[in-house]
Amino acid sequence: MKKYILLGIDGVLTSQRNRIMAMILEPKSNLYGLDYFDMFCMVNLESIPVETGADIIVSSSWRRLGKETLIRVWEHNGRCSRRLVGITPVENQAKRDAIEAWIAAHPDDRYVILDSEDLRLRNQVRTAPEVGSTLKDAREAISILNKD
Repeated sequence: MKKYILLGIDGVLTSQRNRIMAMILEPKSNLYGLDYFDMFCMVNLESIPVETGADIIVSSSWRRLGKETLIRVWEHNGRCSRRLVGITPVENQAKRDAIEAWIAAHPDDRYVILDSEDLRLRNQVRTAPEVGSTLKDAREAISILNKD
């Protein structure tokens, strides 16, 4: 059984403080909104694979950029991208539908959904978009993935 994090990005890896900072500092390089990524949120996210061995599947609307572009965003951000292994289906599917399709295609795998939008799906950890992913969110995700 493999473990996966189905990852939203806006409101999970971003926070209100980072959006405000980006507007104030007027960043010169903005690779697909990268300057809005909150380092605290990234560190919280990265603790989940360390504790669980989970890989990351991007379920955010950012999935439309494609896996290779998302890997470049991660690397440009100075973060390890080896855990980012895929994206949910893109073919004109809403986020929830794409997640449900991915779950249906992986019935034997364990997953957690990390998203700020209330998707009303099992195993979701809902983040607060103002602050993004917190240590508490990461611990809850770890608990779901490591549940016996």
